[in-house]
Amino acid sequence: MSNLWLKHPTFGMIPVGGGGSGAGGGVLDTGSNTNGNWIRYENGVMQCWHDWTQQLALDTAYGGIGLYQGSGLWTFPQAFISPPNVSVGMAKWASGASWGQVANLPTTTQVAIRALDTASRAVDTVTFMASAIGRWQ
Repeated sequence: MSNLWLKHPTFGMIPVGGGGSGAGGGVLDTGSNTNGNWIRYENGVMQCWHDWTQQLALDTAYGGIGLYQGSGLWTFPQAFISPPNVSVGMAKWASGASWGQVANLPTTTQVAIRALDTASRAVDTVTFMASAIGRWQ
């Protein structure tokens, strides 16, 4: 049986169906909702990712070192069975030179993403990009 292919934003073209082979196994299902996208693999691994915007100020001092922060919450599009590994691709305040990081330990359903900047920023649009990988079964 030949594979069908899915275009993944990080991993490029990946096989879907056809019995899957290799360390990741085949793709069992994919989907999306208002909280992002997911891919579930036959071997129990799940990847989720999401790009979103949120109105947020970066005006809380962080660590007394000249940085300011604000946090956004990402509820995963599908729950994991244990807390996943989360990576932040972007947390950018409007036109500022901001960056992001995970703000707390993820749960099975959500994680806080911290946006940081060297200047205190009033409420404006913050663009977030994040991904998570863990087990769905």
